[in-house]
Amino acid sequence: PLPAAVLLFVMEEIKKKKMLARIESSGRTLLNKLTEVASRNKVLVSPRGVGLMLAFDLNEKFFVDGRNPGRELEDKLLSRGVIIQSINRGRTFRIMPNFLISLSEINFFIKALRGSLKEIINE
Repeated sequence: PLPAAVLLFVMEEIKKKKMLARIESSGRTLLNKLTEVASRNKVLVSPRGVGLMLAFDLNEKFFVDGRNPGRELEDKLLSRGVIIQSINRGRTFRIMPNFLISLSEINFFIKALRGSLKEIINE
């Protein structure tokens, strides 16, 4: 009973506040923006995701002569106030923001990502 009552309460709050629709909408917005960045950039490839669980890869062509653009991207984003997680030796990045992420926060991330990728290309 108490655990079931808590679960029912949480489910009702999710429905009432339309959280799933918000997550889907925010995820779609972020994925569309990542896809746009990938279309205009040589480094970021394969943006994908469901809801707010998103990922992208870095182009293998930039992993030459001991260079690790994944690490470079992490450092450049961190200097812009963005913490991001890479896996697969810096080749794949996961994006799993808080489900309450706002459009201004999505835009902040995309701006930081564009600037960081531009620096990586120009180095």
